[in-house]
Amino acid sequence: MREERIKNKSKQTGIRKKYKIELEDKINPRDSIEAKQKRPGYNRPIKEVFHGYKPSKDKEKYPLGVTEHRVIDRIEDRYDQVVKDNLTGEICHEEHEPLSEHKNRKDDKNKTKFKQTKIGKIPEDWAEDSG
Repeated sequence: MREERIKNKSKQTGIRKKYKIELEDKINPRDSIEAKQKRPGYNRPIKEVFHGYKPSKDKEKYPLGVTEHRVIDRIEDRYDQVVKDNLTGEICHEEHEPLSEHKNRKDDKNKTKFKQTKIGKIPEDWAEDSG
């Protein structure tokens, strides 16, 4: 803050204060891009690429969401995934492995649910009657 004395036309002396105001704003883009390469004779795309913003389920840990970069290459048998925190920029998850060894957790969960609801447990009194 700087003060300077000024004189008006009416010969009055006053103090003028100058303030410096700085405004800062950050823009967090939430764009993403996804591409799939298909080839005749293959049921599924031979290559899938995703790069961009994804909201996080854990809002306390990742309030601004995460940026995910994922490449699935079925010809080269590769699965690569890097997930970064948008707030700090640090890598919070990273996977580089053959696609044949990669476990898709979503499919595993669905299979487990299906087995439990479809087959279920046989009541004990039924098991005794069959024998």
